[in-house]
This record gives sequence, structure tokens and C-alpha cells, in this order.
Amino acid sequence: MANCELWRKRNIPKGFLADVFDGKVWKDFMYIEGKPFLAEPRNYALMLNVDWFQPFKHSIYSVGALYMVFMNLPRELRFKTENVILVGIIPGPHEPKLNINSYLKPLVEELNTLWQGVQLKVESNDTFRAALLCVGCDIPAARKVCGFTGHSSCHGCSKCKKVFTGNVSERMDFSGFEPCSPRTNFEHRQQAEDILKQTSQSDRNTKEQQYGTRYTELMMLPYFDCVRFHIIDPMHNLFTGTAKHVMRNIWLESSSPIIEKKDLENIQKKIDKIDVPSSVGRLPKKIVNSYGGFTADQWKVWTIIYSIFSLWDILPNQDLEVWRSFVLACSFLCTPIITETKARLGHYHLMKFCQDFEKHYGPDKVTPNMHLHMHILECIMDFGPVYSFWLFSFERLNGILGEFSTNQRSVEIQIMRKFLSEQYVKALSPPTAFDEYFGPILKKMTSSSSGTLRVTTSNSSSCQVIKQSMLSIGPVRKGNFWAFSVQESFINLLNPIYKYSISSNSLPDLKDSYQAFLDNVDTTTVTIHCELVSAVNIAGEIFGSFNSRHKRSSYVLAAWCGFNGRVDTSGANVRPGVVQQFIRQNVMVDGHHSTYILAEVKWYQQHPKRHKLGVPIEVWCRDFDCEGPANFIPLQRLYGKFVPAYQVIDHETVLVVCPMTKHLQC
Repeated sequence: MANCELWRKRNIPKGFLADVFDGKVWKDFMYIEGKPFLAEPRNYALMLNVDWFQPFKHSIYSVGALYMVFMNLPRELRFKTENVILVGIIPGPHEPKLNINSYLKPLVEELNTLWQGVQLKVESNDTFRAALLCVGCDIPAARKVCGFTGHSSCHGCSKCKKVFTGNVSERMDFSGFEPCSPRTNFEHRQQAEDILKQTSQSDRNTKEQQYGTRYTELMMLPYFDCVRFHIIDPMHNLFTGTAKHVMRNIWLESSSPIIEKKDLENIQKKIDKIDVPSSVGRLPKKIVNSYGGFTADQWKVWTIIYSIFSLWDILPNQDLEVWRSFVLACSFLCTPIITETKARLGHYHLMKFCQDFEKHYGPDKVTPNMHLHMHILECIMDFGPVYSFWLFSFERLNGILGEFSTNQRSVEIQIMRKFLSEQYVKALSPPTAFDEYFGPILKKMTSSSSGTLRVTTSNSSSCQVIKQSMLSIGPVRKGNFWAFSVQESFINLLNPIYKYSISSNSLPDLKDSYQAFLDNVDTTTVTIHCELVSAVNIAGEIFGSFNSRHKRSSYVLAAWCGFNGRVDTSGANVRPGVVQQFIRQNVMVDGHHSTYILAEVKWYQQHPKRHKLGVPIEVWCRDFDCEGPANFIPLQRLYGKFVPAYQVIDHETVLVVCPMTKHLQC
């Protein structure tokens, strides 16, 4: 319960979308008809996912699962297995064809009871309420759950009224990306009522095809908006949808393939040479087999990080430019935190990709997923960044359920029992009988001895770090800092941490760096003595140093270094560098001691052909720039990380900078 109330303490700057709490749907349900709902404690919002998986490896047998999660929980806890409710199992061996109303009906009855409120004795007889505010499924499941016809029908969009021409005997035409009139909840319910009034099944089928609507039990929830409350899942829509379609159906398997087998071998060689952070993971050696068996996460990594670098000298220029728009859109949209401006910029690139794709490859190559790209922006505005609602976590749960061993009889019952028993065991508290022996060990395993720093900001450009765990960071008072603009962001210092002395030759540069971002700093308190930190975890993202085991995470992008190693506080020039180490020091500011953590970075020299390969990747020299005050940078200036790749371009081996998706899209 306590974790479900943490969101009330957030302080998000205007225009930022950091979680579902910043979306329009959550804000609309703070008060219902003037009465508090989410604005009041003990009221909860729920998200439903319905999906099918294969419990047997060598047999066609599909089992459905209905999952629910509490949207009130922080995102890092929301999708953990112990916090997921397995509402029910839909028996196989085949998926229901048109709807799952018989399985939704008992769930809807309980949801209506929760909407009215139930009394539970926790501290006293408290009333708890809950509402289903989000349905996240792939396209076929979303249509069955929320009451729409399939994506191959003439009214195949569940968000707008666009009419697709064609029929069963000829391919549907999904081209055209002009804005269309949106569907509304009122019309959707009216159409469903009209369908139910029909006296024969053939008349109902005719009406369903006319409207693109079917009746769903979720309409029995008085507050539920079937149109607005279901999301377009970016995982299926962007990566296993469009990215996979373009690579396999357009470039590889067309009548005149653009990419041939020898090209795939060259792509594989390029990727094998790249040393990526462990958080990304190396792509499997399946590229020569036409990308067979890529997971959704691998398609995401391929699209955002690898693809432009791998394809720039293989794809024809026009094909590459079409694809570049898609990569830019994914880079903007697929971040844990995003601004409304960047969300619209990502939407612009996505629409540009769709229009250029149709023009270059023809209307017959356009897919339903491409039309649904038009509605991803709506989902982000309603439910926050894609990390708040995309289905990677539910796909992982499908894998967990699919791995349960059964005797292949009544598998649905066995899967349900095994899942519930595991959750029950995980919820048990450890025994207290031997707490004096095992308590310290368990405590050490679940806590960090290095300390945690909570970062807070106001709407101004400054940022301040609150004292916590015997450690504080003083206020940063200069420059337009790209800081951690979310109050719940954390800095964790990773061991080992030990005493250290920097070079006396570097001391003047260190003092100049402090003066660049601090007012009234006493430079006499800046000495060569400090503590050396191997790596830091910033808002869930690890930044390592070159001499630590996190070396592959030491390649950073930041707007800090200007000409001749001087500090550039304008923030206009983002450049790549390598973190050599992190240092922690006590410095006197305004007569008070504060602790600061800086990264010592070596910056790469700028190359005259920096933009030769086109955004988002850049070409830089392999040599480092001259040293100066800019070699010491406050953590707030770290813009993101990149994957280094080395390539021979115009007979010269250069560094190719492949940016990783930033955790904060400011």
C-alpha cells in the first residue's frame, strides 16, 4: 500500500512525461464528477494485458493469460512478477476467434464491485476502490478485448474512422496518412447497442462490418472508454511490426532484394567488432540467416543502435534516408522520460517515414502497423512515456508461464497453481528464529553500502541534491544544466570506492572546472585529495569508468567541452568522450562544505567529416583532444552514452559514434 502512494510526492516540471501519472488519463481520473478518485488514498488504477503463449515446444497449443498490474506503483516495481495479478487462464488449444467476453464477464463483475468500493480491515474499516484505465495488448488481442473488428477489415483502425479499401480476395489498401476523424466512446457504445438489437447472426455480422465494432463486456464498466483506454503497443507496432517488415519483406525477400547474402555477412562482421555495454547485449549471429528468430528487444537494439552504422554503405541512399526517419522516430519516442516537444518531434519523423515509405515502395507495401503509427503520440500523451505501457514485461511473463513443467494434462490449471504458489512463497517473510545469524547477511545482500543520492530540481535550470545516507551534493548554480529533471531520480555510487590523489598538474584544471559551475566556491579547499569511484548508477543507467569492470559503459556524450579543453557552458556542442574515473570531493561553497562528484573525461577530437554518415551517428577522430578544465565534468552534464565503432572511411580509420537511447529525453 505504501508504495502505491509514492507517486503523490513527485514533482515533475511542466511539459515532462516521466510516468503514467503525467498522462492525461491519470489526470482526468484525479476527480470524477467533482469527487476525488485518484486524488484520494486507497483508490487504484489497473492495467490489463491479454496474450497467448505456447506451453509446448513441439505442438500447436495456445493458452491465453489475463494479467493485471497496479498503475499506482512506481514503474520499477509495477511489472515485477510478485506485483502482477494473474487474473485467469484462457484454455487452449486455439484462441477464441472474435471476442473473449465469456472470460471477461466475471472479471467485469468484480471490477464493478471495486468501482463502487469494498471495505477491507487494514488499520480500520477502510474503503478501497479501483478502476481499469488501460488495456495493453497486441493488435489481435486488443480488438477482441475492447470490441473492434480485425485489422484487415474496412474499418480496421481502433482509434479512427479511416476506411480501408479492398476485400478478402484482394489486398487491403492501408496507405494514406492524412489525419482522420477519431472514434469516440459514445459512438462506439451506440454502435454496439445497435448490433445487439439485431435478431439474427447474419444481421449482426453485417452491422459489425459496417461499424468496425463488436460488443465487449468491458462496456459494462460505466467509466471505461474502449477507444481511449487501449494502447498501441510500441513493442509490437514499431519493432516486431515495422522494423521486421522492412528488413525481411522489403529489403530481403522481395522479387529483387536490395540486401543480398554477402551484404548480410558484411553486416554481421561490422556488428561483431562492436563492444557494447552489458545492458544492451550483443545481437545473436543470426543476421546471415535473414534475421531469423530475433526477439522484440533485439529488433529494438538493432533499429536504434546498430542499423544506420551497419547499412550506410550497403543500402541505396534513398532507402537509407527512408529508414533514417524511422530510426530517429524510435530514438526520440523510446525513452523512459520524454518531453511533450520531443514526443511530437518523434511523431513528425514517424509520419515522414510513413509518407516516404509509401512514395518509395508503393501503397501495396504499407501495413496496418504503419497506419497505427499515427496514434502512438495519442497514447504517449494519455499514458506517459512508452516505458509506462509497452508490453516487454508481459512478454517476459509469458515466457515464465510457458516454462512451467506440466504433465500435459489440464495444463491451464497447473500453470495457474504454479504461478500462484510461487507468488505466495515470495511474499512470505523470512523466519525470525535465527534472525541474529541470518539477518545481517540478508540485510547486506539487499542494501548498498555505497549510499544513495536523491536528485531534485525546480523548474529553473539549477539542480540541488538532498542530503541522504551521510552524503550530500551542493547546489549547482551556473549554466543551463541538462540535469536529472525528475525528483525520483537516484545516483548510486558503485563499489569499489577508495582514497585517491589526482595529479598535481590537473589541480588548476579541476579548480577552473568548479568555478565554471559554482558561485562563491573557495578554491583553496579544492585539493588533490579525493575518493575514487569506479562507476555510478544514474536514474537506473550505469555509467562506468575506463579502468573499471564497467569499461564498456564509460563512453559518454556531453555538452561541456569547448575549444582547447575549455569549458563551454552554452550546451550547444554535444561531443563524445571516455570517462577515466569518477572523483568525490568535499568543497567549501558559501562558507559550507558540500560533497561533489565529478567525472574525469577524455574528449575525442572533432573530425572534418563529422556528419558524413548522417544523423543520428557521427564520425570523430580516434585521438583525444588537449587537456583542460573541461576534463572534469559534473554528473549533471552527462547527456547519455554511445556505442563506439571503428570503420575505414575514405582510407582512414575513424571512430563512429552510435548514440544509445537516452534515459532522459529533454
